[in-house]
Amino acid sequence: MANLRGGTFKKQVRDAFFRLEKLRNSRHNKDVKGFVSLNRLKQAKTMLNKFSNYLQGKGINTGKINEYMSDKEILRDFAREEIFRHDYAPSTVQEYASLFSKVVENLTHNNITISQEAINYTKELYQEAKEAFKSDGYETGRYVDNLQDKLYNLYNNNFASGVIAEVQASMGLRISEAYEVVRNFDNYYNAENNTIEGLIGKANHEYMPKEISHDLVQKIEAIHNNNAPIPSPSAYREDLKEVGIPKSHDLRITYAKDLYESLKNQGYSEREALKAVSQELNHNRIEITQYYLARA
Repeated sequence: MANLRGGTFKKQVRDAFFRLEKLRNSRHNKDVKGFVSLNRLKQAKTMLNKFSNYLQGKGINTGKINEYMSDKEILRDFAREEIFRHDYAPSTVQEYASLFSKVVENLTHNNITISQEAINYTKELYQEAKEAFKSDGYETGRYVDNLQDKLYNLYNNNFASGVIAEVQASMGLRISEAYEVVRNFDNYYNAENNTIEGLIGKANHEYMPKEISHDLVQKIEAIHNNNAPIPSPSAYREDLKEVGIPKSHDLRITYAKDLYESLKNQGYSEREALKAVSQELNHNRIEITQYYLARA
């Protein structure tokens, strides 16, 4: 394995592009991924230039680009500043995350040294971007004001919808996860600790234990004890709209913002607060959480 050729970043970007182009032209090479079109290859060069410009913007002007690609802290910061930007639409975030992942991986197929940890990190980053934003457009102003008043009205309109919404709002869950908790409550409720445990989220990641109030436990049990009908997800969404909550995911975004601000007020640093919120949301990457907070 070797480094990119050239004493300047500009020359190294040129060498990297040449290597990717060479892979693309080797149609028989089963290792090449993601650059089957010339346009896609040109986009890859854009990502290489973005990474080079990022390094120079940080005052890094010497060394080998591929060595910096092996530094997880640099990758994390680059992703936060140049991929998960607040002014990018979800499709752009996914595209850039995909491009950068494939640039890193394909360079290793052309004898360039990049750590396996870095390769895995960029793959995971893309997968999380895809999962997080595939069904949720980038819209700002998603924070739900006067949430408790809206939950009160929701309970009056449809008790079961109120329960599902409170589960979402108090634990920061997705709609499918809240339904799972309500429908199969006994599978997750730990009465001794008053927590919800063992809940599996996206990408097969398990949530950390979630505290649940005694009042909410009684409401969920009331649904089961009375065989109360649980609304379909589409009916639930309509119930939310009636009380002024446009989308169910707004409850999760509101939870994230409230928790983040609470932690900051308690003296947590920005990174500590983001990490804690990420854990509560079952995100593996704080970049995803930052994107949530930007929409609030």
